[in-house]
Amino acid sequence: MTVHVLPDLHVRDFFLKSDLNRTLSAGELSVKADLRNLDSGVSGAASLTVELFSPDGSMRIGSSTVSADSVNGGGETELTLAIPVENPELWSCERPVLYPVTLALKDSEGKTTQAMALKHGFRRVVVEGPRVLVNNVPLKVKGVNRHEIHPDRGRVITREDMIAEIRLMKQYNINTVRTSHYPNNTAFYE
Repeated sequence: MTVHVLPDLHVRDFFLKSDLNRTLSAGELSVKADLRNLDSGVSGAASLTVELFSPDGSMRIGSSTVSADSVNGGGETELTLAIPVENPELWSCERPVLYPVTLALKDSEGKTTQAMALKHGFRRVVVEGPRVLVNNVPLKVKGVNRHEIHPDRGRVITREDMIAEIRLMKQYNINTVRTSHYPNNTAFYE
């Protein structure tokens, strides 16, 4: 179990999307974030900064900041921003290139009150007639259903169990997994 303690004004949810042009030579990382104020009074000003780093994390590719003047007590506001990207390394099933992304929420004095880090891949998925194209290449979907259950330990799945399952799926060219009726352990998605 994990317990998160959040400030009154915090990022309740966010969504990252990579928009690429048809030739896959340029695009942008679009970010939509929902700020929530749990306090009964109006919040002060805040800013959200998003930074995108190279896949190995050694270089900052770009950043963008957006501000909110205030958020009503018990209310929410949506913030959007984008970071342009030239010649991104593309994510694919065979080569899942992921870029580190950080989000930092700061109060009116510039103090960081919330920070998050995750990884994001750039890809273009298009449906053209009966075909699904990933990065302009047709995708043949071969999938399985997966339940988090072990024959001896029941619902107790270790990281090693997950890795063994993924290796077995890759061995049989499985590229799609339906994760059943409930969320899986976050380690499986990583």
